[in-house]
Amino acid sequence: MKKLLLILIIIASLVLAGWGLWSHSVAQRTSVPPKVTWGWEYRAGDYIRSKPLVAGGTIYFGCDDNGLYALDAASGQWRWRFETQDNIDGTPVRVDNLLIFGSWDGVLYAVDSKTGRGIWRTTLDGWLTAGPTSAQGLIYVGAYDGYLYAVEAATGTVPWRFPTGGAIASQAQVVDGLLYFASADGFAYTLDTRKGVMRWRTPTHGPLVAGPLVEGGVVYIASTDRHLYALDAATGKSRWARELDAPLEATPALAEGRVFVGTLAGTVVALDAAQGHVQWTFATRGPIWATPAVDRGLLFVGSTDDHIYALDAATGHLLWSYRLGSDAGPPAVADNWLYVGSTDRRLYAFRLER
Repeated sequence: MKKLLLILIIIASLVLAGWGLWSHSVAQRTSVPPKVTWGWEYRAGDYIRSKPLVAGGTIYFGCDDNGLYALDAASGQWRWRFETQDNIDGTPVRVDNLLIFGSWDGVLYAVDSKTGRGIWRTTLDGWLTAGPTSAQGLIYVGAYDGYLYAVEAATGTVPWRFPTGGAIASQAQVVDGLLYFASADGFAYTLDTRKGVMRWRTPTHGPLVAGPLVEGGVVYIASTDRHLYALDAATGKSRWARELDAPLEATPALAEGRVFVGTLAGTVVALDAAQGHVQWTFATRGPIWATPAVDRGLLFVGSTDDHIYALDAATGHLLWSYRLGSDAGPPAVADNWLYVGSTDRRLYAFRLER
């Protein structure tokens, strides 16, 4: 009997280790764990640090081997690859049949989304590490030369650009005809989307690496000054600011009245979106620079401790984790699949069932 009990204890320990339950025990769970099953993995030529884009049954992602890849989203089968002259870290944007993305070589590219054939390319004056965004036929992308560029999606022509005092390393967001973005000069900016006229700018106390999150009339800005800011989207005036445990380089996510952000101390923080009160925290073992993803009550977070985590978005309790070969990038959830790239050169895909 004692031998059987010992065997059962060992088996239970192995199961818990496989789930990666470092910080929370089974008794602490308030949600049913998601059923996450292995789908496929694809090995590219270098680091995969971009958040994948899933559209039309295809997954697109950039790589530090200078390539933009297109794979079948369900099987991981290779479809095409487009070569640039430097790393591709930003998420591409799809406009009709065009896939538009930037590279560290300073060029904004447009390719046919089905074939990967080049359509146009526009050389700008700085590295492009941020993913572009689109609205009403225009593409908006920030560069390391400190400019926010507006580019015609159909032709690649640049009708205007707007100067800031620092590099723009993150994706802008368009809401209700206004363009919101952040710069390493420490300011959050809002422009008119058609002509690039500034509506307002609001300072923080550190360079801004992360992009803005705009939702419900509020702009959430994560700063390297350790604060998460909530600004009025119309005026730029402060609604609240909350100091956290370390600098912030990850764009926040929001769902069900909570805003989620990772810190360079490796902490995932959930705050009340209206007042900024901290509701829960979860500790990983490495800095977090990747934007989390929220899907049906689950928060997916990638950390430089080589893990991708699924947390209960309401409580922060750990429900599932998986160890990658190296740092986990920003996850993407689409069509009941979870995708995440890693600096181990692989893109991972998992099936999600609830």
